[in-house]
Amino acid sequence: NDKKKLLTAIKKMEPWSGNGTMANLGAVWGWRVLSPEEPFSEGLPYSEKDNKKAIIILTDGQNLVSRQTNFQSACSQGQGSLTAVNSRYDSHNTAYGYTSQVRLGTNSQFQINKQLNRRFSLVCENIKQKDIFVSTITFQLDDKDTQDIFRKCATSPDDYYPSPDGNTLKSAFNAIAIKLNNLRIAR
Repeated sequence: NDKKKLLTAIKKMEPWSGNGTMANLGAVWGWRVLSPEEPFSEGLPYSEKDNKKAIIILTDGQNLVSRQTNFQSACSQGQGSLTAVNSRYDSHNTAYGYTSQVRLGTNSQFQINKQLNRRFSLVCENIKQKDIFVSTITFQLDDKDTQDIFRKCATSPDDYYPSPDGNTLKSAFNAIAIKLNNLRIAR
């Protein structure tokens, strides 16, 4: 409840490039917030009349687990302070643990990334089966495979927005806002 303390803490935060991107986990948590079921039970029932649920999924990276950075080497090359990970593991720790723990069915970097894409696609299909409107955005991302996965995740291809820069991103959010407003008025 202390705004000054919160703003001071935010100013001390620094970006960290470890862990990669796992859009499936972000999508699942967004869905959970909209759901009438635990862990967030405040969402109206899916069948509630005059209620339309919507989710926006944005990424600025490919679905992947980052390899462990050589801590000593990175610091000696002036890459700043990096979080060291246990050297016996071959990746940064993620929601799925380390790649060496094979929690995604493999420890192959290529296969793990494919598995994350499959999981993301499955989450998107499950969200849409609940009649939730899905808009997706890729920001400053030229990877065609990721763009295709996000396009397929959206409710329709027109609900996918590739945004190469800040102005396009702003336009994407404006377009989504107009669609959501029309959904509300139409119902």
